[in-house]
Amino acid sequence: MTLREIVKKNRSRREYIGNIRIPRDLLLEWIDNARLTPSTVNIQPLKYIIADSDADCSYIRSHVHFAGKLPDYSGPDKDHSPSAYIVIVTDKTLAPNIEPFDKDVGIAAQTILLSATEAGFSGCMIGAFDFKPICEYYSLGDDLVPRLIISLGKPDDESVRVETEDIDKDEDITYYRSGGVHHVPKRKLDDIILHRSDM
Repeated sequence: MTLREIVKKNRSRREYIGNIRIPRDLLLEWIDNARLTPSTVNIQPLKYIIADSDADCSYIRSHVHFAGKLPDYSGPDKDHSPSAYIVIVTDKTLAPNIEPFDKDVGIAAQTILLSATEAGFSGCMIGAFDFKPICEYYSLGDDLVPRLIISLGKPDDESVRVETEDIDKDEDITYYRSGGVHHVPKRKLDDIILHRSDM
């Protein structure tokens, strides 16, 4: 696949084929890809938790909140749940002020998801999670701050297919579900370019 094909295929997926596991070496490879990406002033404060056991996945599943814009959806059922999670953590001993490193978290997360997509898997960035229980479960001290959780698994397009669609600039950008399709409105290219030399 070309990079554009991978980007187009990489959608936020929340339903997976629950009995297909992700090999540990792939999870490590994806994190290693993220390790090689740029970091703000090269501080590299990000650390990672791999959660791929049944117990860990079950615990994290009970403390994450999927798709806040879908009021009637509480997340995938047991048969369609993620087979792994990666928790991205900022180490405050390396970066006492964590805000400037928000961009590092985003770069790392997208790199992991593009890597997963290339390998035939998929995932979803989850910013809504129960902070304290995650910290307690993994015995994270005050210096290790979970910033983002990525759910991962084999995408289940038979259950819910994800489609993007270009919209006019005045249309609603809220994602929604209809007829087994998760619709993701996207602003058009011309509507996000502020200046170019031929304008």
